[in-house]
Amino acid sequence: MIDFMMGIKHSPRINFHDYIFQSDINIITAKDGSVFMKNPQLKKERATCIQERKDLFKEKLIQNFPITIVAISKYYDQFHLDLEKMVDVRYDQSSSQKLN
Repeated sequence: MIDFMMGIKHSPRINFHDYIFQSDINIITAKDGSVFMKNPQLKKERATCIQERKDLFKEKLIQNFPITIVAISKYYDQFHLDLEKMVDVRYDQSSSQKLN
């Protein structure tokens, strides 16, 4: 996808790191979510770090990217993440429909 977006001829070399910055909103990782259910302290720490990292998306570094892909799936509901506020943009459904 990055090759297409950047107009680069496909290469077998993994090159998306040349054009993309990646960060995780959850810095406390586990093989699966059951770890957090079994350990209340770890669950609390994860929730705290996710809330604190929301501000990362308001930084100029992130805001200067023309395209930002955010995969927050279950975090959206579990931690009440408002993506529009996090990245200071408004979702335009009509623009999405034009892509179809």
